[in-house]
Amino acid sequence: MPSLPVMASGKIDRQAVQNRLPRLDVDQSPDSRTGPAPLAGKDLIELRLGQLWADYLPVQTLDRNANFFSIGGHSLLAVRLLAAVEKEFNRQIPLATLFQAPTIALMSDFLRKGDSRQDVWSDAVRMKKGDQHKAVFLIPGAGGNVLYFQDLVQRVPQTYNVYGLQPPGLDGRTPPIDNIPTLARYFLDQVSDIVCSEDLSDIVVLGHSFGGLVAYELARLAQIEGPGLRMVGILDTAAPQLQEQVGRDWSHREWVLHLSQIASHMFNEDVTLTPSMLESNSEIDQIQIFYERLVSSGVVPEGTRPEYVSGLIKVYRSNLAASTDLSPPEKAIENLIIIRSRDEQPQNLITDAAAKNRTFVDLGCLNAQGITSQCFKRRMRLHYGKR
Repeated sequence: MPSLPVMASGKIDRQAVQNRLPRLDVDQSPDSRTGPAPLAGKDLIELRLGQLWADYLPVQTLDRNANFFSIGGHSLLAVRLLAAVEKEFNRQIPLATLFQAPTIALMSDFLRKGDSRQDVWSDAVRMKKGDQHKAVFLIPGAGGNVLYFQDLVQRVPQTYNVYGLQPPGLDGRTPPIDNIPTLARYFLDQVSDIVCSEDLSDIVVLGHSFGGLVAYELARLAQIEGPGLRMVGILDTAAPQLQEQVGRDWSHREWVLHLSQIASHMFNEDVTLTPSMLESNSEIDQIQIFYERLVSSGVVPEGTRPEYVSGLIKVYRSNLAASTDLSPPEKAIENLIIIRSRDEQPQNLITDAAAKNRTFVDLGCLNAQGITSQCFKRRMRLHYGKR
């Protein structure tokens, strides 16, 4: 549809617009809507697109299959929304796109097919827009996938903006950063830029698992250079002194097998591979087999590039191989909180049971506080793929 249909008076014919929309059979009544909360998405494109829809549409919750025009969208909002989408994704998008792809899911598919830009995979992702000049920055565990924070994000007070920090390499082409101090510096630069551009004054940094080590190092650097941090949270992170480099001598096949176990645990979907499935296959074919298993199980959406899996494996390997020999802070880091889950990973995924009982006090963080949460894993569960 090259242009909007109009009536004889010259006004937009909204009924004609509705008649030309694809029939999605989506019940939009509040009681029947069972879709995700705002900003939840199957991948980063849906996550970012969902945030834009939430900014422009007068609804409390968004379903990825909800029709733009059925939940309050109109022609003026369409122009504004597409302008925002073009700016966010640096793509020229015809107005007709919103009529051909009037849902977050369909528009994401449109964007995904033509999206190969590296910054989608390395920029900080705004996961929630807050009401005040406050922000929470989330650092993910090994592999760098910020999407599993979505359930946690919904529980952050509305006064806070929430950003997910992504490491380089998730595009499958950019070399990943292989040491914690350099990665912490990379993230601190992003945090500083956002704090400055958004005029933020109340800053919280949370790091999960491997990300807790990066959060600690980021806090140590911020002590010297700024910005000031109100709180640093270290979530389910073993003490660095007791951590061992994992898989130093593993083959590519062993890494893929290990990551398939981790993915099965995190996504609550059986995507585990066996050695026989990868036997005599090249590294490229091993990635393709894992990719197809993730897609067929609904863990990643169709249309996702296989490079995503390649990038995930490379970042995961570099994270776990990174040295954890971190420097102590010049003085105790203020308001450092350590949160541990009572729910452990399956025994075959635990490499050092003693590490779970150690804290960061040995590094000089004398103000550290410990909190145990039985439901932390459930709060962190991923919200893409099947439930």
